[in-house]
Amino acid sequence: MKTAADIKKRLRFFNVGPSQVPTVIAAELDGANYDGANFKKIVYVINVDKIAQSVSDPRLVNTRFELHSFQSGGMAADLLVASSSGFDPTMGAFSVPARSVSVFVSR
Repeated sequence: MKTAADIKKRLRFFNVGPSQVPTVIAAELDGANYDGANFKKIVYVINVDKIAQSVSDPRLVNTRFELHSFQSGGMAADLLVASSSGFDPTMGAFSVPARSVSVFVSR
């Protein structure tokens, strides 16, 4: 994003409110129709808990996300993230391992 205004307009946090998982930060960056964006959406999930967590957003149901290529496959720096992070499109739910950061992309 080129400006702070672009980020403010396109960044949205979820896992907020009274039912939030307090040890997880989750946000979506909308790149749709943004000049130079490589992805339609990017979601990052930061889990500081000692156990795996799952967070969902009903607005992401039926969206397709995959773990970013730098975190997936045999070249991934953290094989636990590569093997344990996932997205369930029927629930709009991201699952992430303990004490991890996972980045998901939608093309």
